Amino acid sequence: LMNSNIFLFSILFTSLCLFAVSIFVFFRSENRSLNAAWGRFNLSVAIWAGGYFLVESISHTKAEAIFWNNISYIGTVYIHTCFFHFVTIFLNQQKQRKKILWFLYGLSTFFLITVLFTKLFIKDMPPKPPFFPYYSEPGIIYHIFFVTFWITFSYAHYLLLTAYRHVSHQRRLQIKYLFFGSIFIFVGGGSNFFVIYNFPVFPYGNYFMPIYAFLITYAILRHRLMEIEMVIKKTVIFAGLFGFIFSVIAVSVFVLQNFAGIFVRENRFLAVAVSIVIILLLYEPLKRLLVNLTDRFLFQKKYGYKELIEEFIQNVVTVLNIDAVVTRT
Repeated sequence: LMNSNIFLFSILFTSLCLFAVSIFVFFRSENRSLNAAWGRFNLSVAIWAGGYFLVESISHTKAEAIFWNNISYIGTVYIHTCFFHFVTIFLNQQKQRKKILWFLYGLSTFFLITVLFTKLFIKDMPPKPPFFPYYSEPGIIYHIFFVTFWITFSYAHYLLLTAYRHVSHQRRLQIKYLFFGSIFIFVGGGSNFFVIYNFPVFPYGNYFMPIYAFLITYAILRHRLMEIEMVIKKTVIFAGLFGFIFSVIAVSVFVLQNFAGIFVRENRFLAVAVSIVIILLLYEPLKRLLVNLTDRFLFQKKYGYKELIEEFIQNVVTVLNIDAVVTRT
């Protein structure tokens, strides 16, 4: 049960963080096309993770699981396409790859139609013991999606490796962050394919997906670090407030359901009322506390946090030597 709760929390945390980051990036004025492409990619992953969480956390019937699974696949079928689009803009190759982009977006839209209106993509939502009470059972179209997903991912990384050979040292560093950061999201999320194809392997890769957002955000904004400061700060505050609200509701429901049995039928409504009162009383003080804590511990020195970020990422990317990879391709 504890492992299940941690797993679900990791998926929910990924969804909320990526959704928040995508919204912030959408409204940045600098380099709008790149920011919009990266925002769409984050949003597609956030929708997948959010739907995944709802399938495994609140679905009590197969019909509910199918509904939330369809919501999840609204994002899933566009993940690889949005990533490839982002890479082409990042490398200034969107015009050369225009036909491929049209094809991928068209194919992803076709996948979505088959998800929502047929059983050719997902034919059922059976239990997948010992891990999940409901999980996708692939249909014939799903196999096409699976192949397309990994081909697109591989081709995007091939473009990054190819570009790496012919760019400046500064650009090489950016490509390193993007290359390895995206591996976290694709390999992490890709671990779910084992369950879909009935291999008895738990998708532990989901735990590592939030790392990618940190790495790629730094790569894009590494010369405009005041923007990443805003993103980090707002994301921490948002996550803290959400965690507080979720905890208040969960604790209120648990206490009233277990210690106020006389009012069994009214407990749920009473729990909501108690939760609302607590949230109204503590929301603003908690928000001020989170703002002060992020200012004090994350951004105490004007450049201290930048040095910390850069040192951490340099440690990650130097362990994985991309130069060795390039020389072998």
